[in-house]
Amino acid sequence: MNGLDDLFGALASFGLYLSASGTVTPDAKTLDTGSVFKVVATNYQIEITHIAIYARDTYDFIGDQYLGHWNKNGVEVIFNYILEEKIGILAPRDYQPSGYPPDMKLPVGNWSFNEYRKKHSKGGDLLIFSDLKTIRLKRPLRYNITSRQVAQLS
Repeated sequence: MNGLDDLFGALASFGLYLSASGTVTPDAKTLDTGSVFKVVATNYQIEITHIAIYARDTYDFIGDQYLGHWNKNGVEVIFNYILEEKIGILAPRDYQPSGYPPDMKLPVGNWSFNEYRKKHSKGGDLLIFSDLKTIRLKRPLRYNITSRQVAQLS
């Protein structure tokens, strides 16, 4: 094996993202403007108490991308598969033998999913998010920001 596995096949170009949670406290003055109370603040303290990390990935099945040779036990990526297919060393992508050994790996690519869609009128591109892994910070991070800086963010 060349260091690639089913995880790489499933998540090859995924992104890791970070999210923060905590509190925002204004140095507010509450004004009574008739029947409405309005909070006027010039400065805010942001306190980050937790961070969370998650993965985001898309499966879009565009083009003719080769995704490896697969069977029920896993995947093997053969980098020169396209060349070898042309000179007949490996089974071509449309090769579906009857009575083949169950451990035989067959080529799978975006074409496999697109052919399935056409045949069964099911399936589509999808966006996937992992579960959040949340960590409580030992010491909260504190930042001060002005109302002008807040306005620039909007």
